[in-house]
Amino acid sequence: MQKGKLFTIVVPVYNVERFLEQCLDSLADQTDKCFSVVLVNDGSTDSSGDIARKYAAAMPELFSLVDQENRGPGAARNAALKLVDSPYVTFLDSDDWWPVRNAEIASRYLQSEPSPDIVFTCPTVYDMDLHVYREWNDTALIKGIFERNGSCLSPETSPELYGTEASLCRAFFRTQMLREHDFSFPEGIKWEDVAPHFQLISWARRCVLAEDVGFVYRVNSGNQTTSTTGADRLDIDKAFRPAFDYAVENGWDMPSRAYLFQMLMSFVWWFFDSTGKAFFSALIDKLHAFANEIPNSFFKAYCTVLDPSKRDRFLWRSLKSPVLYRMLRTPEKFYRTKGLFRRLKHIKHKLLG
Repeated sequence: MQKGKLFTIVVPVYNVERFLEQCLDSLADQTDKCFSVVLVNDGSTDSSGDIARKYAAAMPELFSLVDQENRGPGAARNAALKLVDSPYVTFLDSDDWWPVRNAEIASRYLQSEPSPDIVFTCPTVYDMDLHVYREWNDTALIKGIFERNGSCLSPETSPELYGTEASLCRAFFRTQMLREHDFSFPEGIKWEDVAPHFQLISWARRCVLAEDVGFVYRVNSGNQTTSTTGADRLDIDKAFRPAFDYAVENGWDMPSRAYLFQMLMSFVWWFFDSTGKAFFSALIDKLHAFANEIPNSFFKAYCTVLDPSKRDRFLWRSLKSPVLYRMLRTPEKFYRTKGLFRRLKHIKHKLLG
């Protein structure tokens, strides 16, 4: 790794030969080479390792390579973090890429004074099926947070930051902040960004938004972690439990707890709509057990601060119930219950109307 670089980009690599060259070319072609790239070949069984080695050999001033047995993205990122010696670090998945001026523009924010702890960005989504680009899911949300509260924020004054999307690829982090808290990613699970999202934001005292910076996120490629529909969904409790434990241990206030709970609910609904039938009952059983582990103060904060829909309230109470959760244990039962709730709501509106 080259000394004197402003930031490091960590790129885990696993069986992504279709897209890896585009990813690495986008970094090699940046207009400002103020960064280093650490590639971690996580036991790829296709040609990804060879591609990564080719770039590291051809451009050692930019790319370095770590080879390891397959241990998952969390472990790959942790291996790279040990090598980071730049003031900032960011992350990029190996099927995504950077616009050509991304580093040049990002460097202006990273060198502002006083030094930011986190620089959020506004990524772009590329849909491979439709061949179209669109805004990242929470672009309007995060722009609104900074417009309402100022150009430099902290979670103490703006807990809405916790409600932004849990993707660590969309931000730059001050390396010393990570070192001070002995930060590492959870290993051996999917959704490894969830708990770190809350931890890292909670440590930050100066957060800024770089609206004109952001990676390009590829969807409908078949490579995303988020495209799975099977047993990986059962990691939802492992992904969220450390965040809830951390919030309890550190005495989080009601708004902060509310946004953590809101993210859990968004995952729950997403998983209901995307989990394969073979794993649906196991997911419901897992959520029932996990719902009864979470202190009631989080649901109370969610209801008080964010005033969720009756549908959300009903779902959570059903998941906690030793009887009602059984009404959700298959996709058919879930959608039947969902339809019944919708019909009752319609009848209520007619009666009140």
